[in-house]
Amino acid sequence: MNKKAFTLIELLIVISIIAILLNTAILYGPKFMRTYKYKEDVFQTEMAIKNAKLKALERSINVAVCTNGKTLTVVNRGRDRSVCSCDGAVLYTVNLSSYSNYSGADCRFMFDPRGLAVFGGSVCLSNTEVYTKFTVQAGAGRILVERGSGQCN
Repeated sequence: MNKKAFTLIELLIVISIIAILLNTAILYGPKFMRTYKYKEDVFQTEMAIKNAKLKALERSINVAVCTNGKTLTVVNRGRDRSVCSCDGAVLYTVNLSSYSNYSGADCRFMFDPRGLAVFGGSVCLSNTEVYTKFTVQAGAGRILVERGSGQCN
């Protein structure tokens, strides 16, 4: 007898393979999503900092980078470079996902029209497992990146 059908054993093997794959997806899915969103937040933050420096050069203005909880704001400070503050026209903002946080609040650093940092400082982004810290050197305007495990220090 030559029937083209599945046996009960073949069906059980396929069902068990599907169960194992679903179990793996359920266990590692949330961790994958948390990691993906964190990396996306880091990328958005890095691009915002680099774009702030470019805006200062492009428009010949002073540009400040400020954080507050889950928001990074790039602010046009005009010609005022006496103090690093978040007063001024907002050029753009970055809103973090629910998986990431910025440490601290207020003005972090400011670029002048030459792309140099009038005020140096850092922005630290973290989730529960890792952190990424962007540091802008005063005077030079060089952007350094530090990554590590744990929270921002």
